[in-house]
Amino acid sequence: MATILQQINNLKKLKSSLVVEKVFQALKEAENKVIVYNRNQLSKGQDVDGKEVGKYSEHTQTFATRDGILTDKPYNNPYNFNWTGEFLKGFEISVTNKDATIFSTGIGSGEKASFLLSENLFGLNEENLKKVIKEDILPFIQKYAKSVLQI
Repeated sequence: MATILQQINNLKKLKSSLVVEKVFQALKEAENKVIVYNRNQLSKGQDVDGKEVGKYSEHTQTFATRDGILTDKPYNNPYNFNWTGEFLKGFEISVTNKDATIFSTGIGSGEKASFLLSENLFGLNEENLKKVIKEDILPFIQKYAKSVLQI
């Protein structure tokens, strides 16, 4: 059992800069879950705010069939972001000790790239963010704090 003086000294080790660093480390460890959640949001046609990104026109399914796309594109249904699969397959997270950025290596070029980059597509909605914080980041930080405080 640590004395009060030892605990005070241990508390000094819990500097906010180190805790922030650990938050980003926890996020890096939860990278796959974050990507899955982001992909799932997009497959439902939702941006990070839960807003519908767009709907398929009446001719989209014709173009999809012509191009051999297997995922249905029914008229007036929300975008599912699965044409060639490269956009969703290319999801990655860049994590530093200062920030985290979700992006895709499969955005293509021209109008497609402009659209994908201009919409609010990369990130988690509030519900999914809360899940990652509760299930991954918070336990990671709690474990770190317990080890520093030696409790």
